[in-house]
Amino acid sequence: MKTKYLFFFILILFTYSQQISAESVISGLILDAKTKEPLPAANVQISGTYSGTISNEDGFFVLTIEQPSALLNFSYIGYQSKTIKVTDNDEGRELKILLEPIIFEGETITVIAEDPGMGIMREVIKRKKEWRSKLKTYRANAYSRVVLENDSGIVSLAESTSETFWDKEKGNREVIKSKEQSSNLQEEYNIAFASYIPNLYDDDISINGYRMIGPTHPDAMDYYRFKLEDVSRMDNKKVFWIQVIPDSKLQPVFEGKVAVLDSAFALLQAELIPNESVRFPIPIQAWDVYYIQQFRNYGGEFWLPVDLRMKGSIKIGMPGLEFPKITYQRIASLSDYQVNIELPDSLYKNEDFLSVDSIALAENKHIRAIPLSRKEDKAYEELDSTMTMKKAFKPSGFLARFIEIEDDADPDTSKGRSIWSYFSPSIWYNRVDELNAGINISESIYGGLSVHMGAAYKTGLKRGGYHFRLRYSTGKSVRWRFDGAVSTLTDLRYQSMTYSRLVASTLPLIALDDYFDYYWNKGMRLETAARIGKIRSTFALKYHYQEHTALEKTSDFNMFWSDFKQRPNPEIQEGILRSVEFSYIYGRDFIPFGVIGQKRVFLSVEHTLSGNFDFTVMRLEADWRIPTFLQRRLLPNALDIHIQMGTSDGDLPIQKFGALDASFYAFTPFATFRSLMGRPYEGEKYAAIFWEHNFRTVPFELIGIDFLVEKSISL
Repeated sequence: MKTKYLFFFILILFTYSQQISAESVISGLILDAKTKEPLPAANVQISGTYSGTISNEDGFFVLTIEQPSALLNFSYIGYQSKTIKVTDNDEGRELKILLEPIIFEGETITVIAEDPGMGIMREVIKRKKEWRSKLKTYRANAYSRVVLENDSGIVSLAESTSETFWDKEKGNREVIKSKEQSSNLQEEYNIAFASYIPNLYDDDISINGYRMIGPTHPDAMDYYRFKLEDVSRMDNKKVFWIQVIPDSKLQPVFEGKVAVLDSAFALLQAELIPNESVRFPIPIQAWDVYYIQQFRNYGGEFWLPVDLRMKGSIKIGMPGLEFPKITYQRIASLSDYQVNIELPDSLYKNEDFLSVDSIALAENKHIRAIPLSRKEDKAYEELDSTMTMKKAFKPSGFLARFIEIEDDADPDTSKGRSIWSYFSPSIWYNRVDELNAGINISESIYGGLSVHMGAAYKTGLKRGGYHFRLRYSTGKSVRWRFDGAVSTLTDLRYQSMTYSRLVASTLPLIALDDYFDYYWNKGMRLETAARIGKIRSTFALKYHYQEHTALEKTSDFNMFWSDFKQRPNPEIQEGILRSVEFSYIYGRDFIPFGVIGQKRVFLSVEHTLSGNFDFTVMRLEADWRIPTFLQRRLLPNALDIHIQMGTSDGDLPIQKFGALDASFYAFTPFATFRSLMGRPYEGEKYAAIFWEHNFRTVPFELIGIDFLVEKSISL
């Protein structure tokens, strides 16, 4: 029995050893057989499988094979493909693969009314529709590398390996398996993920917030002109090089060229850049990028991406603030495809497209599918660990001192914050407070518990004011908030949706009527609220106790030393207010000036319980942005609508009236009455609707006023 067990043990050990030794790492150099120049991004495929890789910019490749031997196919457009057999004996030996260029004698092209490129691309779109309809899911292994440079050279490298998944109905998911980065970069700042890799064969291609129309989109003929530029060969088949020419000045499309394999009418390669309609608002001064991507069908019917090479640069700045130009490069490979398989349901339980395999990450088995270039290899060795992004992209200009860039190499906050980082100023001017000079502090104490407090002195009233609030937040899918606050301060008699106290300070200082009226408010508030993220809604219940007192004007000061006199501050109905208020918000709080489009609804009902007041007041606010034209753009043309109304029952005191904002004379932002200067409409019952259509920079693009377009001037 012992002999038998020993035999089985040896057999199992031998089999296991054979399996281990069967996995080999094959590497080599791919060259032009005539010139001996390296062939960057040459395609390497394990015959009969969905596995492969590409060479780096120096022509080097590395590939793991899991069998004792395999046939490797090397291909490159314009060259004769080569297939060689490799075994585990080739591990550690650098192969030299010489590909013969194909001398192609061009055929006579007959000039017809329509360029042949149009017909070729129609067939590409037709064939794609046929095979794409059969593609339901896939899974692949991915490798991605991101390199950042400034004017001095490489400042950071980041790599990752992952499993990427695609479902026709549910979209993309990615599971990170390993990460590696240069010593000056923390793991949490490694963003080398395959999820950010566009597929240039898609109908719609997302590029930095733009939904680009791909050159193989079903409606591509409406947005592109295709011109046959050249014909080459790969093995015994023709390859058509088609020039991609935008036929739309306003829609986000590409320009460049694509390589189409004859008879299959499939894309072998796409070399594209976004057209001139892809612009970004200030402070982005310039953005340039180009994409190169290859596709293969691995002997099957589905043409899938095998790589992505992307290079670009971005320049950020504005008057008084300039950042060094950021140059970035992304290189990626996709291999080991499994097509039309059942994907795990667990991938789509979470809305996040990116997740991490913590066990695999801890093992740190990083496989570099594309070798580093000589420049990158040198940077890994020589990069100073203290060369942080903060140092590498340090801004210049007189505003630079006010910009604080997070230090990505040292997230440890144990050094402590500056004492001044806990405080923020509270400063304004009006005809009642005169100068309000104060300071606020907000700080998390423990877990979800935070404190917010402030104090200020009012030179006109010759008294101080304060506020103190304690807040506790908890929960995930439903975020609960509990608030308790006490305060003694100068309150606004009517609330403005658009103007803050600081903004309103400008009017009395330049000898114009003060926008607000004021009263003294001493009281407390208790609140409980629930934020439900899935429906973007917040429900809140509040209890108010307040003591209202009238205030008089104390100052006519203005910066011009004129004889201008401010109007008196009106009387209010004094007394004690006890009330309960229910509110509902869909979306978030109102953001003034119409700069950011919003979809929000606010509804509140306040009812008095006892005291000197007896009323019920209801308020409704709604904001909605409706994209109209050029919806594929980052900032499409849009119609903004703002609705504001309120009504009351009972004896509503003047300090609880509703208000509709007016303009600040020359300053007339969205949701204000442009014909009413310096004072709002107010009343117990009110209703208003504001609408505004933003054409962005499109009118100036159409008539060619480029300097306005570059400054992001909109109509």
